[in-house]
Amino acid sequence: MSAPRSSRGRDPATLTLAVILAAGAAGALLASFFWRPEARPALSLCQFRAWTGLPCPGCGLTRGFCAIGHGDFGAAWRFNPFSFLFYAFTVLVLLWPLLRRAAPRAHARAVNSPWAFRVPVIVLVAMWLWGCRRIATELLGR
Repeated sequence: MSAPRSSRGRDPATLTLAVILAAGAAGALLASFFWRPEARPALSLCQFRAWTGLPCPGCGLTRGFCAIGHGDFGAAWRFNPFSFLFYAFTVLVLLWPLLRRAAPRAHARAVNSPWAFRVPVIVLVAMWLWGCRRIATELLGR
């Protein structure tokens, strides 16, 4: 038995999830406008760096994300170049419920495309390789 659908043929649970994710994305984007990249939290967000003293592939993403929110693209690139992809993805998640409603066929094609899985995997592998190069550079510089 399938889940009940709304009168327009859409799964209400999926729509609810999209709206919840969009609200989370809106909160992250809003925080990026208020939180200054140079303001460091009392506790390190990166356990890898706390344990090893080396940057992980994700180190700098939060500060880069916030630098983009303040329009400081050079600093964002120095913190972590993948910040731009994560920022763009967050904007996409924010707009997804609207895009889904405005263009349901395009939404279905995007969700069912093999690239919907491939692109995130490619980005994560590229980020991991970049992070390994950054770790190697730091180790050789010591």
